[in-house]
Amino acid sequence: MIPLMENITALRKQVRHLMIDADVDTVKRLASEIGVNPRSMTMALTGYRHSAAYRQYLVAARAHLKKSISRQTGTTQ
Repeated sequence: MIPLMENITALRKQVRHLMIDADVDTVKRLASEIGVNPRSMTMALTGYRHSAAYRQYLVAARAHLKKSISRQTGTTQ
């Protein structure tokens, strides 16, 4: 694997773990919360697409989920 793909793979795993921690039960819900098409978010999370745009979806999802978790726990990250 090339380094960019490895980073995307790690990012996908991190977002899926954060979805569980933030109690976000569906990709559709996550996509609507960050303003992304649910199908595009699914393709980013499954690794079906690897372009820079899909990486940006994952980065946005990670930031949103971290913020959501910190609000739930009352901590800052």
